[in-house]
Amino acid sequence: MPFHRSTAACLVNGGSDIRQALQRQQMNAITSFIDASVVYGHTPRLEGILRDLTGLNGKLAVNDQFRDPKGRPYLPFVTALPSACLQNLHGGRVECFSAGDSRINEGLPLICLHTLWLREHNRIAEELRRMNAHWSPETIYQETRKIVGALHQVCDQELK
Repeated sequence: MPFHRSTAACLVNGGSDIRQALQRQQMNAITSFIDASVVYGHTPRLEGILRDLTGLNGKLAVNDQFRDPKGRPYLPFVTALPSACLQNLHGGRVECFSAGDSRINEGLPLICLHTLWLREHNRIAEELRRMNAHWSPETIYQETRKIVGALHQVCDQELK
């Protein structure tokens, strides 16, 4: 499957400058980096929303209402109102999930993938905390983010 992070763009605004036609343009408007920003967000504000700052353990925030049958966490719900998700047929509110990628609620495969990345981050953070009890929560978070970013790059490379 061909995979391209940038491509030559057509002439913009009807111009005739060949240099403009040969410039590479990013197809992903949020970030051109393969850095797991879909897990952590692309802004410091979003990153802060996604982190669990109460546990002092370097983990990402999880859903505090629901877990799967084996006790594993789900993605947290969006806390900001109004929510982009729709009402269900019975008039109740359908919660949106919160993740680093704004497309998270567009389909079940994305929700599943983001849930896996969240769980993997928190699993690695637990291991790093166990092996390095002297590390601060920020150090655990940043080191875990580096590892997950590397895993994300490996998975991306496998698609090429």
